[in-house]
Amino acid sequence: MPGGAGVALGSAGGVGAGVDGAGRALATAGGFGGLGRARCRWGVGAGSTLAAGGGAGDAPLQARSPRPTRSSSRTTDPRLAELAAKCQLRGRRLGGAAKLPRAGTARPVTVPGATATVRPMRWASWWWASLTLVLSICLASSARADAGPDAGPSDAAAEGAPAPAPRKKLIVGTYPIAPFIVRRDDGEWTGISMELWKRVAREVGVDYEIRQLERTTWRERAHKEVDVWVSMNITEAGEKKFDLSHAFFSTGLGIAVRKETKGGGAVLWEAATSSAFLKVLGGVTGILLVMGFVMWLIERKRNEDEFGGAGGILHGFFWATETFIGYNDPMHRTRLGRSLGIVWAIVSVLALSGFTAEMSSQLTASRLTTAVGGPKDLPRVKVGSVEKSQGEKWLNARGLSGKAYVSPEDLVKGLASGEIDAAVFEAPILKYHVKQKYEERLTVLPGTFDNHGYGIGIRAEALPLRKEINLAILRLSQSGEFEHLLSEWLGADGS
Repeated sequence: MPGGAGVALGSAGGVGAGVDGAGRALATAGGFGGLGRARCRWGVGAGSTLAAGGGAGDAPLQARSPRPTRSSSRTTDPRLAELAAKCQLRGRRLGGAAKLPRAGTARPVTVPGATATVRPMRWASWWWASLTLVLSICLASSARADAGPDAGPSDAAAEGAPAPAPRKKLIVGTYPIAPFIVRRDDGEWTGISMELWKRVAREVGVDYEIRQLERTTWRERAHKEVDVWVSMNITEAGEKKFDLSHAFFSTGLGIAVRKETKGGGAVLWEAATSSAFLKVLGGVTGILLVMGFVMWLIERKRNEDEFGGAGGILHGFFWATETFIGYNDPMHRTRLGRSLGIVWAIVSVLALSGFTAEMSSQLTASRLTTAVGGPKDLPRVKVGSVEKSQGEKWLNARGLSGKAYVSPEDLVKGLASGEIDAAVFEAPILKYHVKQKYEERLTVLPGTFDNHGYGIGIRAEALPLRKEINLAILRLSQSGEFEHLLSEWLGADGS
């Protein structure tokens, strides 16, 4: 009860309870009517206490103030006295008050601020109280079993909770750029990136509609008009307008050039004046001079007609050269000279075979060499790229002015027609278009530069789905499904 009073009641089939001034229960005891009587005492003070016992009907209650303490008052609360009087009156109406015989010494229970004493019930009352407790537990367990293992307050609350709101239909922006985004004649969207998005959306469980934007204006409009963009380069500029997903494909810029075939004379002259050929020729000449000089030292005294005097050194060089190319005119007469001639003839056959193979390789390479071998050769040729693309930004950053084309298809077509000497754009896209129409005339140089990844752009409205989208991308990559998708569009090497 409020007002700082502790209360103890014993009633038929009821439970005694004690409440302090803040409304907190302190002690309880229950019993069935007719099972016994209880005698309760309570005290009033700062933080009242309670000891209670259930009894047959309503047992007489007595109230008294606790012994004076520093925290208690000597004055009895009038409300408490009034309640005690009512309880005693009710007990007299039910048959009079009967004192409970003492079964032992009272056991005081002390709570800060007040005192209470409970006198134990008879052994029969304890027996019936124990039996009552066991029956109560059995009944509660039976009710719980009937309700089922999943029944409970939380389940009831869950059943009454409203169903989660359906997810918003996403607007997916894109534009055709094969082989990653392709729109067929019947209007169906496909391609590497679009097929990946279809699988991601299916795993995440979102509905969407595709909206095509213009190739030249999508960068200014996409972050205002769509929820998701499929797909884009993972760059600083892209991150400023979208929250980008994990990269699902890594690539870089590539260079496409024409396959040039040169005439035989031009190829021979280029090979003969190449640094590689001149190095080999200089090395062979030095070896011939050494072998001719050694032969002169051996034969100059025994064969003065051929190797006599200073002019014999030149004869020694002629002998070494003739032996090297396969013409063997024995000019030596000494045994040591003949032995050297045999060894040199064997070495010459092996050396000539290697020299011939190297020259053939040089001539073949010269015949198939393109005008551009890598990024370092771009400043001396006419170069082109797609406008507002990563390739054009790379060229402008290095002061290379190139011709801008509207689409990758136009870029490759301009290279094939001779308008430019090299095309700089995304390597997999160049390979795809070269393979479609110009495989016999054009080629994409091996290797990439300015490498980056491709990802999915996510706006703020769809940001709660970012983690689910990333997890779906990772699952598709690790399962090998994405590799299979790449091989379908880019070939077995997937690049």
